[in-house]
Parts: sequence; C-alpha cells; structure tokens
Amino acid sequence: MSILSATKINKSFGITPVLQDVTFHINPSDRIGIVGANGAGKSTLMKILAGRMPADGGQLSIARDTTLGYLQQRDHFRPDRTVEEEMLEIFQWQRQAERELTALSDRISVLSVEGKPVDEELARYDALSLEFKDRRGYEYRSQVRGILSSLAFSEEYLTKKIATLSGGERTRLALASMLLRGPEVLLLDEPTNHLDIGTLKWLEQYLLSYSGTLVIISHDRYFLDKTVRRIFEIENTRLTVYEGNYSSYAEKKRLLYEESLKHFEQVQAEIRRQEEIIRRFKEHNTEKLVKRAQSREKRLAHLERPDRPTAPQDRLKIRFKEKLISGTDVLYASGLAKTFGRGPDKRLLFRNVDLDIKRGDKICLVGANGIGKTTLLKILLGQLSPDEGLVRLGQNVIPAYYDQEQQLLDPEHT
Repeated sequence: MSILSATKINKSFGITPVLQDVTFHINPSDRIGIVGANGAGKSTLMKILAGRMPADGGQLSIARDTTLGYLQQRDHFRPDRTVEEEMLEIFQWQRQAERELTALSDRISVLSVEGKPVDEELARYDALSLEFKDRRGYEYRSQVRGILSSLAFSEEYLTKKIATLSGGERTRLALASMLLRGPEVLLLDEPTNHLDIGTLKWLEQYLLSYSGTLVIISHDRYFLDKTVRRIFEIENTRLTVYEGNYSSYAEKKRLLYEESLKHFEQVQAEIRRQEEIIRRFKEHNTEKLVKRAQSREKRLAHLERPDRPTAPQDRLKIRFKEKLISGTDVLYASGLAKTFGRGPDKRLLFRNVDLDIKRGDKICLVGANGIGKTTLLKILLGQLSPDEGLVRLGQNVIPAYYDQEQQLLDPEHT
C-alpha cells in the first residue's frame, strides 16, 4: 500500500506550466531521488508533497497518520533564539507536561500534609506520566544534545544565537530539527548544501540506517548513488520513474538517447529518400509518375516526424572574458588573524595566515563548518577587516564573489 501517491498533478506559475500530469506512487521504506535541470520543478513538487504549496489540479494522497519531515533550502529559525532553545521548541508538549507534573507533585505533597484526599491528583499524575514516557518525555533533552553532537555542534554551540551561525551550521541545525521530530517520511531539498565532508559522511550513514521513506532532491550524484533506489526525473514538465540509483538512471538515459537518436536519423534518412524519389518522378513529368509522386507526398505529409532528442547532461559552456589582464601577482596576504564574537563567546578563527596567489592558480579552501572559511574570503575581498595583518591585490585585479546566501542579488528585482 502506498504511503504517498500523486495522480495527474498540475502546477503553473502564471501562464508557464511547471508540472503536467505528474503521477507516481511511493511505498513505505522507498528511497527516491528527484532529479532535473534547475527550474524544472523539483522544489515545486517537493513543496506540494510537503503541503507548503497547493497544486492547480490533480490529487495527492498521504496515508492516514503519516508524519512528514521537510528540509527546505532556506530555514525559518528565529535569529534571536539560541541553538538549544530552537531545538527545545520542538518538544513544547513535553516541556508543558514537565511543568504540569512538577505542579501536580507539589500539590499532592501539600494535600497529603494537610490530610486531604489526593485521588484525583494521583490519577491525573499517573495518566500524564505514562503519556509523558510514551512521548519521549524522559529522554528528549538527551536526544537534542545527542543529535546536535552528531551534527558537529559541540557544547559551546548550545548557547549561541542562531544569527551568529554560518550557512553550513544553519543547514546542519535544520537537519537536526527535522531528525528530532522523527517523521516517517523525510523530504530533503538539497540536504548536502553547505555541509562539510565529515557531516556529509554522517548524513549518508544516518540515511542508510533510516527505516522510513526518503525523498531527496540533490545535484550530488555520488550522494544519490549511496542513498536512493529509485529516480524521479522531471523534464519538460513531465515526471518519469527509473528503477535503480543515479548511475543506473544515467546509463538508462544514455541508452534511451542513443535509441531515440537512431530512430530520428532513420526517419530523417527515409524522408530524404522519399523526397529524392518524388523529385525524380516529377522530373520525368509523365502522368503516371506525377500521380505516384503526389501519392508519396501525401504519405510523407502524414509521416510522424520525431524531434531530435536532446543529449543527456548537455553542458552549459560559458567563457568569461577578462576586461584587463592582471600581473603575475594576484593576491598577497601576511599575518592575517581574526576572532569572532564577544565576551565569553569570543573565539579565535585563525592566526598567522599568509597567502601568495599567482595568476592562473586554482585553490580550494576546505574546513569544517564555522571554522572561518567565509570570513577569510570576506577579508580577502575587503568586506571584513582582519584583527591583524594585511591584504594586497595585484595590479588590474578585480575580484568577483559568489556567496552561499546569494546576498548580492536584490530580491525586488526581476
């Protein structure tokens, strides 16, 4: 029996269709990867599945009492809360029950001292204690710390404000929030964004051991290979289901393309052959051959002519042309140091950083989330000042910066 199914789902934005006649079934413990080009409708479909966006038409069915966990590309945490406060908000019922149990216990003690009956309070206490246990009331605080620790949040992070976290740390916190809710279906939209290598490996292992249903949007083919067993491809507003992981899907797509291309070329060859025969018949200009030419033209007009298939994974080619050619020395930095935070939260990010970058160098900056990678880049760009040291750009060097939050884009612009 399906845990989640869609029948002829349609969605448009204005006059532009994004999803048309999307139909599929997802069974308990299924592991689905959703793939497609940027803008194909992957996140739109995920939002419809999560109940965050209505479809224009069709039917979406979810098995009764099924709980969904949805990880979207942007979180909605309150920046003024601490990490621990945000996670404890998940357990509002348990926290209220704790307060009520404490109040009941105090009241029972007072009534007992006064020699008054406590039967009603004891009955309520016993019933609430049982429900509290069933709803993880006695272990939720340790679960919060355990999940946070697994996602590389050390003890010092518990009191940090959400506003001070990096993009990668917020992604990890959103993962922690979803996992603590313990849903039966995980809907993950680009879960590997901003994750460092260690956290990515932890997430892979967690998902491999997860017994529920999994639906993932990702451009990371290696991550999909390890975590999914079926692929939903969205292409030209339609959804196609492929059995197997991403590598299996890619091979099937290649074979399908080759077959489609062969059929296309055969049809084109037949069209050219028929056109040549028609031309020759007309050249002879006899009544019999002209009639035969007209007959072939009618058949040719009704011939089904497939479009040329698009090669899978066609790559976009962009050439960046420099306005000015820089000198050999592109960027020089000496003795860079930076601390972050104030008072007891103050911590050293890095010290004694020296760089000597030449034209043509290609450098990858790696490290755990929150360790200071983005801070260092912003110092090199002149967006932040170092506590110590200096940065110098070479002659004719004009930096370009692509940041993980796309803050350079104005959301009010088209």
